[in-house]
Amino acid sequence: MNEECVINVDLADVWAAPDRKKLIRILAWGDQVTVVARTISAIEVEFVDFVEQADGSILPRKSTGFIKPTASSKIKVADVVRPLTENEVLKVNFVDVQQGDGAVIESPDGKVILVDGGDNQMFARYLAGRFRGTSKTNPKTIDCILVTHGDADHFVGLKEILESETNEQARKRLFITPERYYHNGIVKRPDTRNGKNVHDLELLGPTQKNGKDKNGKDIFSLTGLVDEWPILERRIRSTERRRLRGRRFAAAPGRGPPAVPAGPRRRNPRGADG
Repeated sequence: MNEECVINVDLADVWAAPDRKKLIRILAWGDQVTVVARTISAIEVEFVDFVEQADGSILPRKSTGFIKPTASSKIKVADVVRPLTENEVLKVNFVDVQQGDGAVIESPDGKVILVDGGDNQMFARYLAGRFRGTSKTNPKTIDCILVTHGDADHFVGLKEILESETNEQARKRLFITPERYYHNGIVKRPDTRNGKNVHDLELLGPTQKNGKDKNGKDIFSLTGLVDEWPILERRIRSTERRRLRGRRFAAAPGRGPPAVPAGPRRRNPRGADG
């Protein structure tokens, strides 16, 4: 029976056959694979490869191969992979979005955080290739979208995710359900108003004086975030109450205890090929 697993060593060479003559891929610690078969000396795995097409596009393709540790590595076949449910790897992927930034953080238990999104469709295309098979009725849960600051090349690309839902090519579509959003709350306003330059202090919103510095110059602070804090605080408290109610519900009689994550396990510091 096929078993979803992750690589449990630093690096694992994948060969076309158990004879280790043709190398087809190198997998890294935490990469997900499907174990198709096991023998005393090797395991057969199925993994997703990405192949460039004639038109320049890159499409996912399922491939199979064999991982066979060398005798010198002293690694047992059984230790090369571990069940996906016991995954301990925090994945952080920095995506090439050309201008700006875009990153994906995925926790060992599958929670996903998006950090920024560039200013074009590249981040959305990457996500559609990574989280394949989503639909309007089966969206991918995104636990958090974080926008680090208000420059366009860090957040404009996020709207491409929504626009991808109607793309003519199914492989480029992505449907998500974001659980929460965070941003730094600072918005740079236009530097001109009615044809006149706006003072630097007004670009970031309302301010107030807070004394003077050692050189006698006025010290200003933003007031917008202070004014909005009571609203944010109420939202945070409301979210926390819902979370606690969910815990009590999960532990209610007849429903069994809440899931307890597997205990820590030290990974093997060596690769499958020594």
